[in-house]
Amino acid sequence: MAETVPDAGSAGLQNRSSRPHTVANKTMAHQIGAIGRLRRDYRLTGAEIGAKLGLARSTVAGCV
Repeated sequence: MAETVPDAGSAGLQNRSSRPHTVANKTMAHQIGAIGRLRRDYRLTGAEIGAKLGLARSTVAGCV
């Protein structure tokens, strides 16, 4: 549970990142390798790679 200002004292007033520490649905390494291989060896588009691997086109675009 998050600390409130009285609980944390002056440290609770400091700016801190809201970025998550982990990504729950991170693209797996073997998928990233397959995306790169299909792009490089077969010159496929993001939509074609996504259809072949069952991934969204935006996921493919984020890995290229």
